[in-house]
Amino acid sequence: MAEEITSVTRRTALALGAGGAGLMVLAACSSSDGDDDDKSGSGSDSAAKPSAAADGSLATLADIPVGGAVAVELAGGDPGLVVRTGDATAKVFNAVCPHRGCTVKPEDKKLVCPCHNSVFDTTTGAVKEGPAKEGLKEVSAAVTNGKVIAS
Repeated sequence: MAEEITSVTRRTALALGAGGAGLMVLAACSSSDGDDDDKSGSGSDSAAKPSAAADGSLATLADIPVGGAVAVELAGGDPGLVVRTGDATAKVFNAVCPHRGCTVKPEDKKLVCPCHNSVFDTTTGAVKEGPAKEGLKEVSAAVTNGKVIAS
């Protein structure tokens, strides 16, 4: 049985190398490396956050217990948190953690960053436990007819 020997030209080798490098770049852009600095948070939250309704409301007070919070999508696509502070009051915070940009999530009447466990006060957005050094940014909002609307 005779083996066939083929020669590879320098041009062919360079073309194959460039094509392989291109595939590696595409693969890197389309996959997650599982780094704990993932800005989306824990990764287990695959459900989309509710965005503003046609009337501009982010949430309805009846859907949030006093002291509790829900994740929402703010205008412009930023993640947000609506916190019910009283029977007829609520506050809205931008949910981007000032520490590393991960998405803060409501957890047992607390606001927690799943990346590095910073905890924020539900009524003020201030840091209760670091490593974050700054609090969450409050978004101007009002409650009208039981609905929370960002101003």
